[in-house]
Amino acid sequence: HPITTTEPFYDDTSFAKATTEIAAPLLEEFDADHVLFSYHGLPESQIRKGESKQGWCLKADDSCCDTIRNENRYCYRAQCFATTRRLVEELGLPSGTYSTTFQSRLAGQRWIGPYTDHALAALREQGVERLAVLTPSFVSDCLETLEEIGVRLREQWESMGGEDLLLVPCVNSNPTWATGLADLVRQSV
Repeated sequence: HPITTTEPFYDDTSFAKATTEIAAPLLEEFDADHVLFSYHGLPESQIRKGESKQGWCLKADDSCCDTIRNENRYCYRAQCFATTRRLVEELGLPSGTYSTTFQSRLAGQRWIGPYTDHALAALREQGVERLAVLTPSFVSDCLETLEEIGVRLREQWESMGGEDLLLVPCVNSNPTWATGLADLVRQSV
């Protein structure tokens, strides 16, 4: 059987709706000062391999990721920022109350940033006490959400004097997501 893949679903309606269904009530109850959207990182070299226009990606001012366009439509980092914009809109988050970061990097090469663990100091300096974290690049909770964020990042946050950290669950088996995923698969075959 041939292997088929789906199109990227970073802006998929069912994914955004399922994430919102899970996150909205938790965020309302938690009353976060800031919402961190933490995505799985990739080496910068991987991002550059996918460039459709040489030198487009990884600009210092992040202008390369401010909107999806022909030059970056296959760029993972740009897709992550697009997912954040979509979820911010769906959740109705005010400007300045959220940020996008990247986690799970390994030593030995440069990874895309900003880094999730490094962002905490700046958030504490801004007076953030209650931090909510969503991990939209993971469709199911796993070691990198439950342990890396739910345990280690929480410990780091609390050691810096942060009051509380909420890890919002991934879409997992949410019915809206399950239906949407089935639709994505059907469209691909």
